[in-house]
Amino acid sequence: MTTEYHDNVDEGMSNFWNKEPRTVDFSRFSRYRRWLFPALTATLLLILIIALGASNTSTWNRLWSAEKSVSNLTESLRDTQQLTKDTAKEVLSMKFALENSKDQLASDPETRIAMTTEYHDNVDEEMSNFWNKEPRTVDFSRFSRYRRWLFPALTATLLVILIIALGASNTSTWNRLWSSEKSVSNLTESLRDTQQLTKDTAKEVLSMKFAVENNKDQLASVSEALRQLSVLDALRRTVAELKCSLERLVNNGTTAHGCCPLNWDSFGTNCYLFSTTPLSWHDARDWCNGHESHLVILLTDEEWDFVTQRSVGSFHWVGLTDERTGQWEWVNQTPYIMNRRRWKPGQPDAWTHHGLGPGDEDCAHLHSDGRLNDLHCSSKMRFICQRHTMKN
Repeated sequence: MTTEYHDNVDEGMSNFWNKEPRTVDFSRFSRYRRWLFPALTATLLLILIIALGASNTSTWNRLWSAEKSVSNLTESLRDTQQLTKDTAKEVLSMKFALENSKDQLASDPETRIAMTTEYHDNVDEEMSNFWNKEPRTVDFSRFSRYRRWLFPALTATLLVILIIALGASNTSTWNRLWSSEKSVSNLTESLRDTQQLTKDTAKEVLSMKFAVENNKDQLASVSEALRQLSVLDALRRTVAELKCSLERLVNNGTTAHGCCPLNWDSFGTNCYLFSTTPLSWHDARDWCNGHESHLVILLTDEEWDFVTQRSVGSFHWVGLTDERTGQWEWVNQTPYIMNRRRWKPGQPDAWTHHGLGPGDEDCAHLHSDGRLNDLHCSSKMRFICQRHTMKN
């Protein structure tokens, strides 16, 4: 196998050095290069528009969700408040019922959107390309040179306007979203407080129901006791009448001054009850009034002697006070004529250092030696009731 190589080096080198330099046609690249910046700018603007559109869509979704939450929370809060009002009315009703029973018994985030659009115009580079490029075969007019930039400029302007519109819309949407989310937060807090108030009110309702039921039971018991007391009072009256009739029989069909109830002592035309239960002056007065009598009023020496003989050794309230007018008077508002020999020495002194509350000593009582003394009305001691005899 034979291989021959024919290399004419001198001829080849001669052709290499003698041939003319090849001209590179840059016009094709220059034609496309002037569209590069507008294309990149349009692409970036489109990407920015897409991003803003996606952000705006996401923001609208969040806004719709927030406004729906606001609507739901508002409705829930309205229902809860209505329930609370109804429960409060029930509580007031129960309190009224309980009081009646007792009377018968005894609540910023900040969102910023920053948009920066930068335009970089390299004037020196464009001017250099203009002076270095080869002469054109077609000489366009000045109007034709600017006309090819018209569409990119209009496109860029429209894109910028669209970006501004989207940015403004996005900003407005973000503001609405922030306001809605703040409303959701406030409503949630208000709803939480209202629910807690409702729970507390419900507990109070249960407590009031329990108290009302207990008072109903107690009221029934008291009503039954009062009924029995009325029966006992009727029996007491009957016994007193029988006692009076018996005394009439013993005294040959007549009694000198009438009859007294059981456990009452008769003297003259009056009956006297010397209690063994200590009460304050006001409570003693009320007890006597409830038994068709009053605290004792002593007008004659005979009455003084009768009462003091039976009260010696104990303190007893009598119907004498200066609480109403500052002047001593009997419980029937009859003026009292001062008689110093009926009082202990130095009395009455209206002493204020008794430590028993406001006021001085406004009520009178019989001392253990049978003489009068003034004392604070809240003090507790025995008392004497007085009433007229019963005529039969």
